[in-house]
Amino acid sequence: MLMNKTIVVLVVVVLILIVGYLLLTQTVSTPSELETEEMAEGIAEEGMPVEESDTEEMLAEEVRVISMRSGGFFFEPNVFNLKLGQPVRLEITSQGTHTFTLDEWNINVALEEGKVNVIEFTPDTAGTFEFYCAVPGHRESGQVGMIIVE
Repeated sequence: MLMNKTIVVLVVVVLILIVGYLLLTQTVSTPSELETEEMAEGIAEEGMPVEESDTEEMLAEEVRVISMRSGGFFFEPNVFNLKLGQPVRLEITSQGTHTFTLDEWNINVALEEGKVNVIEFTPDTAGTFEFYCAVPGHRESGQVGMIIVE
């Protein structure tokens, strides 16, 4: 009789551990862009008008925030992809005297050392664009980067 109770208790404990593990390792998923569009279409079908252009505007208005560092002849990251028409907010922390210069959008900002320098713009042209530090000698020493707009 004692042996049966021990087995039952062990089985219950093992089941509790398995269920607890499954609950703790369960991942929460967020809807993909396609699922979000499907949900918007479903809402429109149920009588709440959502136009396709409204969905595109909502996606385009989300600001892309990129944290960067600038220092002894480098930008980090020095290459990144952007979406055409999506607002961008660069947050650049600088070590030393540097600039962030992007000729295509007339950006030439002197970066304050040790502070988060904020630069905001919206890419309106697709292509590959070079940004650089305009302090004499820095660009030539490799303080450059690329922005790819698609």
